[in-house]
Amino acid sequence: MIDVREFFDSIKIPVLVFKGTIKGHLLLDDQAKKLESHKNVQLIRQKHSGHLPEKKDHKIFIEAIKDFISTAGY
Repeated sequence: MIDVREFFDSIKIPVLVFKGTIKGHLLLDDQAKKLESHKNVQLIRQKHSGHLPEKKDHKIFIEAIKDFISTAGY
């Protein structure tokens, strides 16, 4: 498994974290706020409009975000 913190630090563009559901996984407000404090995470406060990255990249980001939440104890 990748080191999620290292992953977020290594990517060159902000990761977009949607407040609301991501493929059925609910981000709670406190989780979203904690994620937003990470320098490479940008929180979008409205539900996504369906404009997502390429599917394979999206899946990688979603898995990384889920790992980040659980690894960091959020």
